Amino acid sequence: MIGFFDAEFNSLRQSDGNFDYSLIDIAVIPCKSKKQVPVKKPFQSFCRPEKNDGKVYRAIRELTNISQSVIDKAEGFNVVYRAFREYVLRNNITKIFTWGGSDLPMMNWNCEFYDIPKEERDILDRFVDIAPDICSKLGTKSVTSVENASFICNCQKRDRHNALDDAISLHEIVYATELKKFNKQRAKQFHDFECHRNDFLAAKQLMESLKLHGTDINELIERINNGEKFPSFFEFLGQNDETKKQESA
Repeated sequence: MIGFFDAEFNSLRQSDGNFDYSLIDIAVIPCKSKKQVPVKKPFQSFCRPEKNDGKVYRAIRELTNISQSVIDKAEGFNVVYRAFREYVLRNNITKIFTWGGSDLPMMNWNCEFYDIPKEERDILDRFVDIAPDICSKLGTKSVTSVENASFICNCQKRDRHNALDDAISLHEIVYATELKKFNKQRAKQFHDFECHRNDFLAAKQLMESLKLHGTDINELIERINNGEKFPSFFEFLGQNDETKKQESA
């Protein structure tokens, strides 16, 4: 069996500069393979953190729509993690697919903070970031978000930053990609979007660098449009000397 995983964390930089990565929501969808639909009931659980007096930060509440009342009724990490581990072992889930590489280090952070014994962290070795492989098959230039990949794969719209919904979406993305049922027109449109976005970001970075060096951007663009070559070093020095004479006259 394989599993499609997602989790939400009460992540925020604290006043002392450290981060709080407390788990607040976790889910995994079990399947026999990437090309099959789920055959068993998924695992999902909310989790009550110890840090911040068990309170979900406002920014995280707004992002996830997870209410404080739901978290107040949840079990702590030790109980939730052991239930998750037991579920993985009982269903013989040998690989746990995630989207992106942040889930594993955050789960490790929680295991450290809550003193989970090393031998009980064995299931974390089964985590695999599947995003690079799927994005490569979709033809994107780089790893994109679950939301964008869902759109390309014609997945059902769901709440984002909700562990169960995102885990379901992850399975649907992988399922559609493996069976080559994704929307190829949308994939091409996203590829074109990435090219324009990357050009924009590169141009923005270049413009900032030009301003930093005191380059006259309008003059530079005009010279480029006129097909002029950049002057040699000695011609460049001569132009600067001529400019200084005109300014002092």
